[in-house]
Amino acid sequence: MNTKATIVTIAKNEESLPEWCKYHLDCMGFDRIVMFDDGGNPPVEDTRVERYPVEDVLTKFTYPLPIPKQMACYYWFCRAISDHEDYALFIDADEVFAGNKTVKEFLTERKDEVCDYALPWCFATSEEEPGVPQGLTIQRFLHRKKFTDKHIKSMLFMPQYRYRDVLFPCPHCIADWRRKEMLPWFDPFENMGHGPFLDKTYEVDGSFPYILHYWCKSRREFDQKISRGRPDCPPDSPYQYERIKDEMEQLWLERSVGEVFDASTAARLKQLETN
Repeated sequence: MNTKATIVTIAKNEESLPEWCKYHLDCMGFDRIVMFDDGGNPPVEDTRVERYPVEDVLTKFTYPLPIPKQMACYYWFCRAISDHEDYALFIDADEVFAGNKTVKEFLTERKDEVCDYALPWCFATSEEEPGVPQGLTIQRFLHRKKFTDKHIKSMLFMPQYRYRDVLFPCPHCIADWRRKEMLPWFDPFENMGHGPFLDKTYEVDGSFPYILHYWCKSRREFDQKISRGRPDCPPDSPYQYERIKDEMEQLWLERSVGEVFDASTAARLKQLETN
């Protein structure tokens, strides 16, 4: 199978970015990473990683609607530079593609069906592996929740979206902005849906791909997250963290506690030791 798969991300002050890139390119089978660099990131010496300063994207490209910079960068990718791949996975730099299969193995099993996929979130918790350096996030946090969360992240079949009027209303899914409707996707079990949420959650056993999300690695980072604010919505949004502090505190209590050891990710990381 000669399918080309790209990761599209936006990163700011991500100290573990070299590990993150190496994991996806050398362990999970992605061909390139398109990174929108929002500042403070370490260099990555790999020709498969393409960096675009966020400030350049925002000043050189016009958008059909006023949208946060993260979604503006994703929109620009679909319109301007999505010319090298068949599939693109849109995730943040605090998320990783995980499971027992590489991205190519997953796509090969899709029965030659060309469509978009919704990959479920699963939260990594704040339980640290002993003796792992601070700059190695994936290797430090190998405990996670047992079940997926309701949120998804999108893997798009790009030929059908190049130069079309698609828009990311949030970082999780896409819409046709002229027709004002969410576009459909299939989850890993071939269930169709729309929007940013799954209809049900699944027990994670590694047999299907999922997005391991490092929502908060420590209490200190959680407090910084609240004070920094939510980047994917306007400052006056009712969903800004400062306006939902009680809900955020409850989420911290739920998501910081480990439930199971992520054996499939640990197995993948063994490849980094020999590469």
